[in-house]
Amino acid sequence: MRQRDYTQKTQQLAEQRRQFEQYRPQYQQPQQQVQQPVGDDLNVVAKRIAASRLGLNSVEDLSELDFDHITAVVEAKQALLNQQAYMMNRQRNINNLEAQLRSEEPKYDEIMANINSAI
Repeated sequence: MRQRDYTQKTQQLAEQRRQFEQYRPQYQQPQQQVQQPVGDDLNVVAKRIAASRLGLNSVEDLSELDFDHITAVVEAKQALLNQQAYMMNRQRNINNLEAQLRSEEPKYDEIMANINSAI
């Protein structure tokens, strides 16, 4: 009976680990590739994206009086904000899943250390 309970718990933990591992690489890879811009950096990045989409040579070619230029910058900034919110939500989900796994498995840290050392 104890062996069956242990096997069942081990299988549950393995399934939860697979779920966790499914989220972790997807989040970590984009985070390493793209640093999320904040504040003024967000405006600078949005202007670069807009200039590129409009086929302009540089950000200085953007005109604050041209409606298409203004729209392109606003759309780029909104896309960056959406991406930032998406990434923050994913991180929150990962943190919640990790907290759940940690609360359900007393040896969670030891198990994760073994997994990470095996990788």
